[in-house]
Amino acid sequence: MKDSKIILITNEFPFGKRETFLESEIEFLSQKFDNIVIVPSKGCDCIRETPPNITIDYSLIHEFKKKYFWIFKSIFSIHSFTTLIIYGRLCLKRKKMMNLLKYMVAYTIFDDNIHTLVKKYSSSLVYSYWFSPVVEVLVNKKKEDDSFKIITRVHRGDLYEEISPLGFFPFRDKMIYKIDKVVAISTHGLSYLKNKYNLDNIEVSKLGTINKNGISKCSSSENISIVSVSNIIDVKRVYLIAESIVELASLNTGFNVIWNHFGDGPQRLFVEDILEKANVVNLKYKFHGMVSNNKIFDFYRNENIDLFINLSSSEGVPVSIMEAISFGIPILATNVGGVSEIVNDTTGILLEEELLKEKISASIIKMKKINYDRSKIIKFWDDNYNAEINYNSFSDIIKYML
Repeated sequence: MKDSKIILITNEFPFGKRETFLESEIEFLSQKFDNIVIVPSKGCDCIRETPPNITIDYSLIHEFKKKYFWIFKSIFSIHSFTTLIIYGRLCLKRKKMMNLLKYMVAYTIFDDNIHTLVKKYSSSLVYSYWFSPVVEVLVNKKKEDDSFKIITRVHRGDLYEEISPLGFFPFRDKMIYKIDKVVAISTHGLSYLKNKYNLDNIEVSKLGTINKNGISKCSSSENISIVSVSNIIDVKRVYLIAESIVELASLNTGFNVIWNHFGDGPQRLFVEDILEKANVVNLKYKFHGMVSNNKIFDFYRNENIDLFINLSSSEGVPVSIMEAISFGIPILATNVGGVSEIVNDTTGILLEEELLKEKISASIIKMKKINYDRSKIIKFWDDNYNAEINYNSFSDIIKYML
């Protein structure tokens, strides 16, 4: 049975290629509610297909383009003045002050527009996909109008203060208790918030991936086939994967080492340079760049893969790992964030965050020798990260709030 109308606030979905996890979630949400109004802040020419009962509101996209108008307006707002008084002393370095100003501008845009949208669509619930300044605005608007409820997911960059651009989240300690429901994507995230804020209005609802009905096979005994999927940015430490794979190939000349990476980013040339300078004969690698999920799934289904590797220094629960284990691929990953919830004795090996390439290389050899039961890996995925189960459950959380 369908219920009412909700507003979903995103960064850019359904535009662009990011927030890919919403592609699955929106299919299940659309089956539970009469109409969903998606309100992104960014737009582009690339738009993904959505169910017929989805409305896209462009108003925030238009407002965020008026950059200088909102910078000027935010300078003279009471909220910005209060923010500078309370937090300015923590942002004396230029980079932090610029990030504080970005927060103030975003708050001002949301403050001037979001309540109008709630009234325009007569929505009784607003769902923010990220714990962003819009949530703070909604909490403050509820002081004047409590006709709607607020639910927000919280992931990684919007959860852990120590990795946020400011090193803190302005006013979060004051307003988080006034949100109707905070939903963490991992048990680690839930524990972090409970320990920090002693919250009651929080629960876990894991993300998930769609069953693509495939099982990946391991490579032959003379090959070691490795795959990774991520942006090539500092926090993902793709350079460390490259260094470890060079070490692996150099010390194990009896193997042909094959590495395929999906994703792109500013460190790509740096990573490629590591590989080119090493010039290891028994190492083959390919950077596929940004491709669709379906192309990655076809690769998993049709190619022989021994393991998936993720050496990030910070994570929530990576969707890329969920997708890999849905094909039965064993995982080698650093024990950061919520990764330990998805990588265990059944699904792979956890590494300490700070490791030398020699240890990582040795762990790859160890995994090559382990005869993983890939059907058990898929069973673990089905029990914990099946999108149909998880997103239907999350839809019910929202439904019960209305």
